Amino acid sequence: MKRLYTISVFIISLSVLSCNGLKKNQDDVIISGTSTSQVFAPNLVSTHMVERDAALSPNSDEFYFTLTSFAYPAIVFINKTTEGWSTPQVASFSGTYSDLEPHFSPDGNRLYFASNRPRIVGGEPKDFDIWYVDRLNTGWSDPVNIGSPINTEANEFYPSITNSGTLYWCAIRKDSLGVGGEDIFYSNLENEKYKEVYPLPDSINTTEDEYNAYIARDESYIIFTSSGWGKGFGSGDLWISFKHPNGYWTKAENMGETVNTPGFEYCPFVSDCGKYLFYTSNKPTDKSYATPISYENIVSFSLGTGNKTSDIYIVDAKIIQDLKPSN
Repeated sequence: MKRLYTISVFIISLSVLSCNGLKKNQDDVIISGTSTSQVFAPNLVSTHMVERDAALSPNSDEFYFTLTSFAYPAIVFINKTTEGWSTPQVASFSGTYSDLEPHFSPDGNRLYFASNRPRIVGGEPKDFDIWYVDRLNTGWSDPVNIGSPINTEANEFYPSITNSGTLYWCAIRKDSLGVGGEDIFYSNLENEKYKEVYPLPDSINTTEDEYNAYIARDESYIIFTSSGWGKGFGSGDLWISFKHPNGYWTKAENMGETVNTPGFEYCPFVSDCGKYLFYTSNKPTDKSYATPISYENIVSFSLGTGNKTSDIYIVDAKIIQDLKPSN
């Protein structure tokens, strides 16, 4: 039986993380309403290891993320029970190949991800493609390759899907669609099929790299990491662009120091209720130690969050509306 996690050291309590509102109980410390980003679920989700790629289910009862192992990345999950949140487990479809970047469909019954698994069972690993699994009564289905025109002989990463079924992802394509470097693409769902691939315009894509793009379910905004829109605050920043009612995308804007730091920020995700912005960062802890440091200082830093590996952070998604152009 899975051991359940009910310890009260969370900076944000998973037991009250809900799109239906927050209720406080004696074991919870809640960040509702704060504009300060904080480590998400320390010592359960965010640890001294490398975590990234937040994916909260639409019902807020499952949380999937990527954990880098000694061999390759695997997709890991926790789920809510009547007794609390379960300890992390590798997803049923993961653990054999490099799997990362999980993303739920709007109804929560499909989970998209990127993987280098072979298309033929027993074959050799290949480049990264977009795959998905469907929810069955017995758990997740076997993985399905989404196929062309989404997947190519190059790598495809970071699937994100809208209410209408339009898929956004990131790739370096060998055809003429890309602007340069890694770019963001999308394809509309037509009669249950993806037929045409389009790049986002130069108000988003540059001749350098744009990647890890989260698209709002209603396509009203997109958040991504970029090396082509200036230095920003550090080695990688989150940028945002809004879709005008007339259909064009606004020029990418840096999301500012609420989320961006001298570290590397990437892998954004917004909960379906619109309350929470999750993202990944390798920013170091703000702990300070007297010098010379001790062995205990080294162990404390290395085995905690903020040790310059990647952690998942959470912040009030109100920052998105604050950045929206007034016109």
